[in-house]
Amino acid sequence: MFFLCMFGNHVDEVDPMVAVLENSVILPIENANEKYQEKEDLPTVYALKRGCSHNDYWQDPPLFKALNLGYIYIEADILLIKNRLVVAHRRPLRPARTKDLKELYLDPLFEIYNRQGYFYKDHPDPIFLMIDIKTDAEATYAKLLKDIEPYKSMLTKFVDGVEIPGAITLIITGNRPIKTIVAESERWAAIDGRPIDLGKGYPVNLMPMISEKYSTILGWTTTFGTKSPKNILKVQDFVAKAQAEGRLTRLWKIPENPTAWNWLTYHGIDLLNTDNLPKLHDYLRSAHANPDYAEKRK
Repeated sequence: MFFLCMFGNHVDEVDPMVAVLENSVILPIENANEKYQEKEDLPTVYALKRGCSHNDYWQDPPLFKALNLGYIYIEADILLIKNRLVVAHRRPLRPARTKDLKELYLDPLFEIYNRQGYFYKDHPDPIFLMIDIKTDAEATYAKLLKDIEPYKSMLTKFVDGVEIPGAITLIITGNRPIKTIVAESERWAAIDGRPIDLGKGYPVNLMPMISEKYSTILGWTTTFGTKSPKNILKVQDFVAKAQAEGRLTRLWKIPENPTAWNWLTYHGIDLLNTDNLPKLHDYLRSAHANPDYAEKRK
């Protein structure tokens, strides 16, 4: 299997696809930057229904680390460069040497889907590939529609507003061509909403979540910590408005610690973004992620 022992000594290396297909998990240790522990008896991966792998392409390895830890939401930034959907946060110095969306995500996901038809045994619903468009919304989305053509058998589609679930649902975030997607009678993606989109009557399956930057919601009151009455009211207002329309809530660039996760959990934030996949995995697989636990430590 694809493992490295704690002190960095090489064990037998195999394609990381193997761990996913066998539904085993590479167990995390306390420091996410260290090597993985070697374990003989590995447990089944259980889906982390609140975990979102932010900027997943920075992980080592991309995609497979998130899948081996059970992440349901996986985010990749894309830029349209010379008719390629390059995966990067900003325009790379050498785009030709940067991997594209098909190579890094669509191809390996499709291989897993074709071999076993699902990603987690305990999660029959779709997982979500969040595609963050960093270049022109319309042109990039048009190219995306062309690129996903060979992979449509694994994707959720929506026909005249009716959802036909697949193994993966695409969610467009970043620069979102909202009008174009809304007008499609057959569409292949949902939209990541913003607070400004609330109250506009978008169907939930078109805009299943409302996302915002942590500091945008809290503003300068972040300096007073999680016990600030102003912080509490701002988060509660954000959650109440989104949930009143049946939509999930997500904040990005949140603090990477259990104190913040407890506080956000207690006040109703549905999805937790992270760059530290093992640390959030451990938190979500513990009793600490329970709102009752969070209430005692809010």
